[in-house]
Amino acid sequence: MKMSLRFFTLFLALTTVTLFSCKEDLAEQNRAKMVGTWMASSYSQTNCDDNADNADLVFGDEGACFDVVVGQSCVTVEFTFEEDGTYRADFNTIISSFGVEISNQTESVNGTWEVNSATEMTVCTTDEDGVTSCSKGTYVVTNNSLTFNGSNDENGCDTRFTATK
Repeated sequence: MKMSLRFFTLFLALTTVTLFSCKEDLAEQNRAKMVGTWMASSYSQTNCDDNADNADLVFGDEGACFDVVVGQSCVTVEFTFEEDGTYRADFNTIISSFGVEISNQTESVNGTWEVNSATEMTVCTTDEDGVTSCSKGTYVVTNNSLTFNGSNDENGCDTRFTATK
């Protein structure tokens, strides 16, 4: 009986160590997959404190396009996640009228990102006034696709973001 109890205790200890180390390894593997440049394929913000902040965008070959007074505006979003935990989001907006480009502007936003576990991460952005806003949520990442579902305490928005490498 003593031998069975020792074996069981050893088995339980090894199993616990293995489970926790596998979860840490998966988080590190996912973190490594995040590094690189991602093109947004969809973005939605719902349930915001201010309904004007709600948005639903689908990005096609030319970006997320919508009609404006002078013609059409198309936006593309490229996220670059760096190994040091920083990221840059480049928003490129092209406005055209009757197929002629009128304006082409790029605006960049910088922030930080952190993989908290194999399924949870935090993304933070600091605006030009120095105010930091963070979204915490779940994520799924493969070698070429990323999905993030989170919530932002600052504006109350639920966010869903998908991208491809």
